[in-house]
Amino acid sequence: SYRAAKTLLERFGFELGRTAAPDVDQVLASTPAEELAASLDVGPQTLQDMLHAVANPKHDPRFELDSARPRSFVTAHDLGKNKLALSDVTVGTCLKGVVQNVVDFGAFVDLGFGFNSLLPSSKMKSRASIQAGQVIEVCVDKVELDHASGPRLWLSESVQGARQR
Repeated sequence: SYRAAKTLLERFGFELGRTAAPDVDQVLASTPAEELAASLDVGPQTLQDMLHAVANPKHDPRFELDSARPRSFVTAHDLGKNKLALSDVTVGTCLKGVVQNVVDFGAFVDLGFGFNSLLPSSKMKSRASIQAGQVIEVCVDKVELDHASGPRLWLSESVQGARQR
């Protein structure tokens, strides 16, 4: 639960976006795991998963499963990341990204900024042609850098003649 994760972060002074991973062993030394899980109203496995996620903020457990990552899967890191800073992204900026997941309402695209952005189904040229692992060109329709849960970019599929970066 997001509420439990936020409480955990606040209780132990962790900061979102912090580059250094917190010392999970120190957290568990100060409060037994069972007691901490009960105070957050989560089970012990959920607490363990939360602590692992806090200690490894950019880790994606889906890639630990061979079946989850096709052999040909490319990441934005493989593309060399986009060469501009997130603060330089504006409406109309077009970038290459990697489709991470396709769902009923759209696709999540990794542009190399440390979070995935949504490409809604309504903004896709052809929904049937988009697959996880595919490199696509997208344009930014909306930028929200100060959203409560972190920065967000709204995307549409790139069209010829768009401003490339």
